[in-house]
Amino acid sequence: MRGIYAITNVLTDTVYYGQTVDIRKRLATHASKLLIGTHTNPLLQASWNKYGKDAFVFAPLYSMPDGDLTARERSCCEDAYGLGLKKFNCFCPGEPPMLGRKMSAETREKMSAASHRKRHPHSAETRARISDGRRKNLLSPLAAAHLRKISAANVGRKASAEHCSKISVAQKLRWERNRAVKEGVPHVEI
Repeated sequence: MRGIYAITNVLTDTVYYGQTVDIRKRLATHASKLLIGTHTNPLLQASWNKYGKDAFVFAPLYSMPDGDLTARERSCCEDAYGLGLKKFNCFCPGEPPMLGRKMSAETREKMSAASHRKRHPHSAETRARISDGRRKNLLSPLAAAHLRKISAANVGRKASAEHCSKISVAQKLRWERNRAVKEGVPHVEI
């Protein structure tokens, strides 16, 4: 369900407004991040930590199959003070905080270096050592022996035509689902 949602601390009358194309999923994501303490909104996370989950209400406000979500969210944010509510929202909807700012070449270089470190945190030598260690310790001796027994039991065993066709259909569905997710194409579950 596409629309606007609110997360409200009922003890402090403070609200967080948001927009999404799937309200149920987005509210679940907010709740999950708050529970594990990694929410991107520091005000909301601090309030959650202080008052606990029982102080919060997660609710859809407007279901909008079409229309401008940003304008509706902005309207909610502007009306909050008139309703006697404080806001967790750090920025006005539709106005990203860095929009239009120019960064110096030095700043861009620092950001690039930091991003590179995140993608490649270990040196090539360290990655090779980690890889070797994982290869050696993939299975305990007991698990390896168990897999050898299963393998020996299946030697010469032929799968029926029906079983092979079921595997083929399942693989095709998996491939289609992965392709659809990667390309953002809607797919049908069977």
